[in-house]
Amino acid sequence: MQTQYENAVTAAIENFAATIKNSAQDSVAERSDYGIYDSVDSINFIMQNYTQFDNVQAFANFALDSTLDTVVRENIYCALTEA
Repeated sequence: MQTQYENAVTAAIENFAATIKNSAQDSVAERSDYGIYDSVDSINFIMQNYTQFDNVQAFANFALDSTLDTVVRENIYCALTEA
């Protein structure tokens, strides 16, 4: 059984994956990026760092303090804390 923390991490990853899925067709058709790179960066950050924490708020704050693009940091924070 997953903990509340693991559920939040899983939900955040699923959220970013859904963004990629939902914007892929338009991004390719219009040769543009509708949040795909930001979502990939978000998933990558989460996968590289989630094992260092066991608390949603601590991990979300760590994301805010990271060197990622501001939008990516804020998206990760929101995805984790609103899960």
